[in-house]
Amino acid sequence: MKILYSRSTVPTWAKILMFLIFNLLCLIFFALNLYFGIAMLIFINWLTYASLKGIENMQKWIKKTLEKDPFFQQNNFSLASYSQFSLLAVSSSIVRIVNIKSTIQVHRSTYNISEVYKNYPRQGVDIILNGLNVYHFDIPIENIKSAETILVGDAGGFGVLNSLNFGVRITTINEEIYDIDTPFSKEFRDEVNKNLTNSFVEDSPIIMDTPTIDDRKRSENENIKNLTKADDIANRKQSKKIVKLIVKIIIYVILIPAVSIFFLVVMNEFSKNVHWITATGISVVGILFFFLSKRLKKKEDLFITEKLGAITLSSPLYIDLFSILSVVLIVSGIFLNHDIVNTILYAKDESLAVNKIFLLPKIVVGVIALFFYYLAYRRLRYSMFDKIVISQEEICIDDPRSNDLIQLSKKDIIKIVEVVVRNSKKNETKSKKIVIYAFKEEVETTYNLDESYLSEISISYDLFVNSLKKVGYVITN
Repeated sequence: MKILYSRSTVPTWAKILMFLIFNLLCLIFFALNLYFGIAMLIFINWLTYASLKGIENMQKWIKKTLEKDPFFQQNNFSLASYSQFSLLAVSSSIVRIVNIKSTIQVHRSTYNISEVYKNYPRQGVDIILNGLNVYHFDIPIENIKSAETILVGDAGGFGVLNSLNFGVRITTINEEIYDIDTPFSKEFRDEVNKNLTNSFVEDSPIIMDTPTIDDRKRSENENIKNLTKADDIANRKQSKKIVKLIVKIIIYVILIPAVSIFFLVVMNEFSKNVHWITATGISVVGILFFFLSKRLKKKEDLFITEKLGAITLSSPLYIDLFSILSVVLIVSGIFLNHDIVNTILYAKDESLAVNKIFLLPKIVVGVIALFFYYLAYRRLRYSMFDKIVISQEEICIDDPRSNDLIQLSKKDIIKIVEVVVRNSKKNETKSKKIVIYAFKEEVETTYNLDESYLSEISISYDLFVNSLKKVGYVITN
């Protein structure tokens, strides 16, 4: 099945620009009151993040549904796509429409789908599709008379839709009309009409046509168009690279330094209300948590569970929390000490005739602190409750760096190799990793699982290797 994807709703550069603008606007609130400014900064950033996250989650749901859900994968669809309201798929037997949204926002006004799309299918079968409650409607190909692209102005007289690509209009043999929104109206129109043509000429005799001069000229023109289209695609890719470069410059040169200095200023204000003994105590508790988590990680029996010939490796929740909180508490304790953060923030070079503020060291210190917080956030988001399941049929590994799952069937695994990197002078082991070679989805894929990767799941390398051998997997050197 060919899946057509439209451009992302909110491009990356727009997201960065949104956060940058909103954070600059928050300076107005700081002029009124420091704590009010901090509260508004947190609230506005959270609101922006939640909105963008909702859009991103919907995009992921659409992509996962079209690519993996049996509702689309097991019905021999040849073409599929999504739009603002619908998921649309076409096969040789049916056209399937799945409603995913019922309202549209145009020019600051909210309209119901039935107001904008007069002939949109209003009835369907309610189902739970990939965790979302939707309804779908199927139109048999044998009942379709024609499919055509809807022209501007055919949207039931709605003037607000003049700038929108409306979609495809399907007319049945009973003169029923269905208007379906899609940014790929031409592709779906041609696909539906192709299936209609195939159904009519299936039993007809085959006629061989000899190409004429006009046909050759038309073919040459098509080739020229294809080359022009390829050039346009290449130019768009080049433009995207330039935009990405500009976004990276904004992030690394402007945003990160500004945020790091802002972090120091905020912590300096908060630290004024925190006694140095309290700040030191927070760091001490963090250090205790760190050593406690290290000690508990040595007890392998806490991480391994055997059941019905399968081994599950997972870190207990309290060990993960000890490990994550240790870093957060140590860093927070340091920057809640007013003497330390004030010295960092207002340090000057007194040796010069003109007092020169050490801006670069301040930025570096702020970036390092924020990096530790980022690592803690990433572990909370991706690594909590992660596990490795090793059975005689397959190996399943939760990716600690994303929400993905590495799932390898034993029949797809070609070989498992342990790679040892040694110090050339002392012949000592520097690092080790397990490399799994697998043939998945007709492509040979390699998975590298080194010690640092496994440590993000709080699983020791030796425990993982011994568990593989215990279940029956052969590891070569």
